[in-house]
This record gives sequence, C-alpha cells and structure tokens, in this order.
Amino acid sequence: MLLKGAGRIKAPRTIRAGTIGALWYLVALVTAAIAISYFDRQTLPEAISAIEQAIPLNNQQFSWLQFAFLIRYTFLWAGGGQLLDVLDTRKGFILIMLWWSIGPEERRRLRR
Repeated sequence: MLLKGAGRIKAPRTIRAGTIGALWYLVALVTAAIAISYFDRQTLPEAISAIEQAIPLNNQQFSWLQFAFLIRYTFLWAGGGQLLDVLDTRKGFILIMLWWSIGPEERRRLRR
C-alpha cells in the first residue's frame, strides 16, 4: 500500500537573488540572539564578587543561588520553546527580544 502522494518528486524551489541577503540577515540575528543568551548566563559567575561584597555568601549558599538562577533558565527555555511552537519563529523571536529588552528597564523603573 502506497501512501497518498508517494512516488511524486517535487522540483526544488529556487531562491531569488534578493532573498539570499535576507536569509543571511536572519542567520546573523539568530546568531546574535544565541550569543546574547550565552553571555547572559555568564553574568552570575562574573557578578559574584559584587554579590559577595553586598551579601556575604559561603560556597553552599552560592551553589543554591546558582541553582535558582539556572532552574529559572530551564523553565523559561521550555516555555520559550512552547511559545515558538504556538507562534511562528519570526513572531516568537520578536516577542522574546522585546520582552528581553523591556525587562531590565522595567526592573529599574520599579526600584525607584
């Protein structure tokens, strides 16, 4: 029994010359988003000296702080994946980048 449409070969889609630049632009944006995400995960180990000056922590307390930080990343990563499944990739990345950009400013505003 053959599946419906089995045996049909579709011709490859041709890419217009103008879309190649747009595709590389999209690759650059996704690469930048991944780099920002990676660097953001490195902020806690770098900020520990400032944190230790304000709040004295021993190694066990720091490990709990690191755990809390990374468990939040785990759940937000899964939530972001679900969001990208519901929305398409372009809309999802725009929404995530806007949220990522607005968050620190909103936190500064609430501290005042």
